[in-house]
Amino acid sequence: MNKCLLILSLFFVFIFFCSGEINAAVEKPSFLIKTTTTVTERAPIFEIVKSAKSEKKLFKPFSINVEDSKAMTKFVTPNGDGKNDSFVFQCYNPMDLFVSGKIYSLKSRLVAKMQNADVSGSDNYSELAWDPNSGSQRAPGGVYIYQIVIGDKVYRGTVIVIR
Repeated sequence: MNKCLLILSLFFVFIFFCSGEINAAVEKPSFLIKTTTTVTERAPIFEIVKSAKSEKKLFKPFSINVEDSKAMTKFVTPNGDGKNDSFVFQCYNPMDLFVSGKIYSLKSRLVAKMQNADVSGSDNYSELAWDPNSGSQRAPGGVYIYQIVIGDKVYRGTVIVIR
């Protein structure tokens, strides 16, 4: 969400200084950014209008889609000290889509299925975790491939287990 606010702030500054309506003799125009969300859209729709009274649209409505799904860390040190003991992938999931994750070896062998975890405590996020020490065998140190599926989107990357 911080990325979205930063992008909107920069866009507002651009509009403010490049609108062509600003000069020393004219009072600075006021702008209003209206947001609306729809059930079918993942990102809110933004409209920039000249003022609350006029409702004159300065630009076509637009949306900004900011991806917030990410691996919380790329390195896992499962030594029991409570720091980076497991791999966590945080998924931006406001539509509460089905989320699944798997960990593979470099030889494409399924090592583990990731488990649901509640790290952020937010309703808009789903978290999946993998503890290399869980299961019937401890995962040896090395490079692993993760695959996360959120609805119809697939995220892939690598995670390194350091022993």
